[in-house]
Amino acid sequence: MPSLGQHESFDMLRQVVVNMVDTQIKAICLCRDHNLITPALILCYTTMDQMAYLGMPPGQFDVNEKFFRQWCDAYMLTGEVVIPCSSADLWGARCGLVHAHSAESRRYREGKVNRIFYAWGDKTVDEARSLLSQLDLPELIIHIDDLISCTTEAISRFLAEAQRNDDKMWLVFTRAKKVITNYHDFPGTNTFPHDNASA
Repeated sequence: MPSLGQHESFDMLRQVVVNMVDTQIKAICLCRDHNLITPALILCYTTMDQMAYLGMPPGQFDVNEKFFRQWCDAYMLTGEVVIPCSSADLWGARCGLVHAHSAESRRYREGKVNRIFYAWGDKTVDEARSLLSQLDLPELIIHIDDLISCTTEAISRFLAEAQRNDDKMWLVFTRAKKVITNYHDFPGTNTFPHDNASA
């Protein structure tokens, strides 16, 4: 692996990662603030997908349940903001929302995960739980603000850990080259470093 200091273009790749994360979080909050709850949730889960992609082991090319859950176990479920679910529940919620805009997923129908319902705005988790209890629906409930905070904290921990490990940061940067992003000035063909590492 080349030293990160050998490429001035790594400053640009750092900025790509920063811009990517900043754009995702802004988009999530914009949807939430305009009461677009389902799009906000979908963006939360696809952001977890995106981070799992950046953090996969070398030689892997596609995010699957294993890598998604590994990332969530390592970063989503270990912070100050506690959400009452497992990484398996998050995977089920991700699949249901992304594919069907639903709390139900194949894993739920197989009895392997819990459904996750959400509170938002000035409604509390306790209020939502009380309503669901009246409907005899003993589901997990997360406030969307907690999910957003948890996701933001998880990303910060993931990137901070990567910055302390050249191998991991190289892998993140190598994959960041493939991310669709918005450039004010389109880079030239020699802007990004090229290497033969599998990412």
